[in-house]
Amino acid sequence: MKKLISHHLTKLWLAGPLCLALLVGPAQLLAVETKISPLVAGKTNFSPASTSPAPPEFDLESLKKQAETGDAAAQFNLALQLSAKALEAQNDQDKKDLTLASFQLLSRAADQGHPRAMTMIGHSYELDAYNLGGIKLSDQEDEDSAKDTVLARQWYQKAADHGDALGMIYLASLYAKGEGGPKDLAAAQQLIKMALANPAGQKDKDVLESLAKIFEKGEIVPQDQKQAAILWDKAAQLAESETQSR
Repeated sequence: MKKLISHHLTKLWLAGPLCLALLVGPAQLLAVETKISPLVAGKTNFSPASTSPAPPEFDLESLKKQAETGDAAAQFNLALQLSAKALEAQNDQDKKDLTLASFQLLSRAADQGHPRAMTMIGHSYELDAYNLGGIKLSDQEDEDSAKDTVLARQWYQKAADHGDALGMIYLASLYAKGEGGPKDLAAAQQLIKMALANPAGQKDKDVLESLAKIFEKGEIVPQDQKQAAILWDKAAQLAESETQSR
């Protein structure tokens, strides 16, 4: 099953947090961060997924220090930065180290209740959770995709319970298709309504664009081109605002 993941983690394959302790310990993460510092110089904005208002730009070293204190939003945003650098890395070992470090940070954020981190882990299960930067993490040779969507559904549910509108949308999609559990179109439609009414979602370009596509195509809910146009316009305004603030 190949779908486009949110731009936050494009082309990044992640594994579940249960593998975390077996993969990278705190000392190893420190070594990884020290190694990749020259690769990740630059600045980053806090994501709309943060549970607090987005602060001004932070350089990567400041973001690392925040992540080390246990700041879930910083861990999440640093994970995104490292995953992007993993895609750019030319050396296979650097790619592996960056991807593992990104995974650990994302998992830490999710363990602390970061809603969007939960959604991203769920989405990784829906895509193909058992390859991490080309490295096989599962002992099983073949994984049933239905099992992957079961895990995805569980993580999306956690994210939805924590108020993440994107998690609600992804969960609605699985409900509507009957993947990872029983098909329930009524529940899917209710989740879309909740995502549409979510205050944070109204300030999240990913959420607005996802909802716009659903209303535009008549997926899950009846087709509504007027509602789709409103959502596309809001998303465009957010994108312009983000560009101007950089």
